[in-house]
Amino acid sequence: MKDSFTTQPLISVITAVKNSVSTIERSIQSVIAQRYRRIEYIIIDGASTDGTVDVLKKYSCNIDHMVSEPDTGVYSAWNKGLALATGEWVCFLGADDFFSDISSLERIVSAMDVSLTKNIAIVYGDLSFVDSSESIIKIIRAPWEIAKQGFFTLMTIPHVATLHKRTLFTEFGKFDESFRIAGDYEFLLRVFEHYDALYIPMVIQASMTDGGMSNIPENLRCSWTERRKALMKHPRKQCMFRKRHIIAWMKITKSRINLLLYETLPRSKYYFLIRLNRIISTRIKQHLCNRSNDHM
Repeated sequence: MKDSFTTQPLISVITAVKNSVSTIERSIQSVIAQRYRRIEYIIIDGASTDGTVDVLKKYSCNIDHMVSEPDTGVYSAWNKGLALATGEWVCFLGADDFFSDISSLERIVSAMDVSLTKNIAIVYGDLSFVDSSESIIKIIRAPWEIAKQGFFTLMTIPHVATLHKRTLFTEFGKFDESFRIAGDYEFLLRVFEHYDALYIPMVIQASMTDGGMSNIPENLRCSWTERRKALMKHPRKQCMFRKRHIIAWMKITKSRINLLLYETLPRSKYYFLIRLNRIISTRIKQHLCNRSNDHM
């Protein structure tokens, strides 16, 4: 997919996949449809057995590097992809994720040309969560001036809508494969001790998985444990203000309640309460925003 007749940066898009035959084709199509042509497309398959490999072979002429072999998890697969990547920037696209439209990368590169500075090594935008019909459920927006304040407590930016300078993986090493869920957070903790991020207010990617692997109720305990493990590796940058501790504990308590409800309630009632909570939260945020605007 590489087009070498340009000075635009080469972007390596890395996808880790295993047994995702129902979603991987949509993900692939969103990459090959990009109007931005300076793309190096890398897919690392974890020895799928459900027909995923057949889909990958169907699009083999559009994939620059394809590997299918057993691995130990997503971070193992990403590290394999990084070993093959040659792009100036690296983007990790999940097998359940896809670029929101054909101009996603084109628009983000144009914005980078205007706003990028020497101290910026991470560029990210908005992430939308969609249902099976690709109707938007919610959009995650995290401007850096806000996300930065809480990052050394919680993962505050959508990693799947993020571009990384490839040199970061030489400077700070690759992903720690001892993590199952929070390896991307631990890596960014290393990066943000030294660099800043650029937020571009546009939807870059869409995800078919509402909240990602770390927000699946069964994985919440692992997520809490690994987040703490990641922070323990970087004690110098842990929360510096009591307010951040309070916010963090509020979010953790909310997750614990969520897990308790999931384990005790029938699924229909659980998902009803989750939807109700989202509606109430959205209305409260809108109300607070309106009040803030009224006082300006």
